[in-house]
Amino acid sequence: SDPVILATGHTYDRPSIQRWLDSGHKTCPVTGTRLRHMELTPNFALRSTIADWAAENGIDLQRTRPSEPAAAPAEPPRQAPQQAAGRQSANILHGHTGAVRALATDGARVFSGSDDASIRVWDARSLACLATLCGHADNVRVLAVGGGLLCSGSWDRTVRVWSVDHLTCLQVLKGHSEAVLALALTPTQLVSGSYDATLRFWDLGSGRCTRKCEGHGDAVRVLAAADGHVFSGSYDGTIGIW
Repeated sequence: SDPVILATGHTYDRPSIQRWLDSGHKTCPVTGTRLRHMELTPNFALRSTIADWAAENGIDLQRTRPSEPAAAPAEPPRQAPQQAAGRQSANILHGHTGAVRALATDGARVFSGSDDASIRVWDARSLACLATLCGHADNVRVLAVGGGLLCSGSWDRTVRVWSVDHLTCLQVLKGHSEAVLALALTPTQLVSGSYDATLRFWDLGSGRCTRKCEGHGDAVRVLAAADGHVFSGSYDGTIGIW
């Protein structure tokens, strides 16, 4: 078996819950709670993360395990970031109402995509929010910027192409049957990778899908373009070259 943990914290066998998600469900099969994301985290990955954190902080998990459920400690008050020697304190940008899943920049602006289904445009110098781009019906998972265009992929299965200068939506690209998880821009095309295990090549002039690539056995999670080739990384553990 291959146990995984959902966003609700419940544990299931991976093939079973994957079939549940692939059939279009977006809720926990036990509680009915809507899942904030659909990525399945293997139990071993979570255990490894906890063990690494405990080792780094000198904590013995066996000694600190309570015999009875303990109340969660109160969150300490937030303190303003202090400037360390030779290091500037961080600036924190607020505005999104959900987790930030994607970032991209063209040097002058920073673009952020969120679970709140919006994209925010920030001035890279003043850090002011210049605009909020709305249109996606679900969380924004990936952003790519180049050639005066901003492209966004969403859990709503679409890709949107925006004008960076005018901050307006130019095209809505439809074709994937599952969430869009990866994007790569070339001088003439946009390439998208999806949870449906396919890549699609789009002509940016017409918005038409010119090529659909199949070959991966699981979701296409990352894309990169170089020297006339597109490279795709998948949850199936392979890299495709197209």
